[in-house]
Amino acid sequence: MGHFSPAQSVVFNRVRCKSAKRQDIATQVAQEQSVIERRQAKVQRITDRIAAIQGNVAKKLARVTEKQERIAQEEAEIARELAKIALEEAEIADEQADIAQEQEEIAHEQEEIAQEQAEIIQEQAEITKDQEEIQREQTEILKVNGTITELSTLDAGLQIDVLDALDNLDEAGVLKPVLLEFDILNRTIYWGKGGTAQLTQLQYSLIEILYHTPKRQMSITTLEARAWSKDTPPTTNAAKTAVYRLNAALEAADCPYRVRRIQINAKKSAVTRKETKKVHIETRQPKIELYRLICRKS
Repeated sequence: MGHFSPAQSVVFNRVRCKSAKRQDIATQVAQEQSVIERRQAKVQRITDRIAAIQGNVAKKLARVTEKQERIAQEEAEIARELAKIALEEAEIADEQADIAQEQEEIAHEQEEIAQEQAEIIQEQAEITKDQEEIQREQTEILKVNGTITELSTLDAGLQIDVLDALDNLDEAGVLKPVLLEFDILNRTIYWGKGGTAQLTQLQYSLIEILYHTPKRQMSITTLEARAWSKDTPPTTNAAKTAVYRLNAALEAADCPYRVRRIQINAKKSAVTRKETKKVHIETRQPKIELYRLICRKS
């Protein structure tokens, strides 16, 4: 493709840097998504564990209910036995022994109930702990999703920058010049995609004259003669101030053009004088001061 100009090198290096940064962002997004998948798998395992624990709790509650019902039945039977005692005093001792045995069994079963209730409380505490862990994992997932969103936004911005940089290149890879359009009635200039700047009459005249001049440059005296009235020529400070204000207006409107004061040094030559045979430097042409309209994007 040949050697690149400095402007081409800057643009292509910028494109390569942003493409590399986009690759880094894509890698980071893949890593963050892998973290989300692992955390989601962990949340699923904890959810399955909670379901298993809840199933065990339900079974134990069913056993407790069954034992409580059996106790109620046994207590009813004790009541019936006590009624028989009142009618059959001879059988009181035997019946009381049966009652005592039944009460011992009731006490034993109540101890089992108390133990199973303690296990239920412990398992409920584990469920609460697991739910808190799920909440923490979900919070981490939200943070990772936020990071991915930020990275995606940054990647989109980089893509736009890359596309804008490529749009400024022609088919040969050379930066396209930025064209200006002039509206003399409104003293307004237009460029690019929606760029606009409204100027004063003097500012509008300065940039229009320089833009339509070959090489977009003109000597200071010629520019002053064309931009200012012959009856009221500007002072040196007035001309400098006008150019400074024009540049400020262009910068405020983000226009790519600026006016620069250029000084071309005088040409000198060496002359040998016959009478003294010494080399003397003579100036053949005085130095020239110009105003040049420069585009920063071309």
